[in-house]
Amino acid sequence: MDFNKAAGIFDRLQDLVNDTQTDLTKFTEGNSSAGTRVRKAMQTIKGLAQELRVEVQNQKTLRFNKLLENNKGGNASYSLFLYCYHKDSDHNY
Repeated sequence: MDFNKAAGIFDRLQDLVNDTQTDLTKFTEGNSSAGTRVRKAMQTIKGLAQELRVEVQNQKTLRFNKLLENNKGGNASYSLFLYCYHKDSDHNY
């Protein structure tokens, strides 16, 4: 898990949104087939967005675990602070 993976997913997501704009314009001009393509693209976008959310959360967890690992044998109250800070910063709506 690295930043490049998250950035790659985001780039794919952004490209798909941009590519869908033409079909959306066609749909608003009355082309029903373009509407079907827009709906299909939106479903793919939904999946990519979820994939990106999971990747970001995985990277956050990995960073947190590294912080804890670097503090092994250190100050217990600092480890507790890190745990509480990480726990409070996760908002999975």
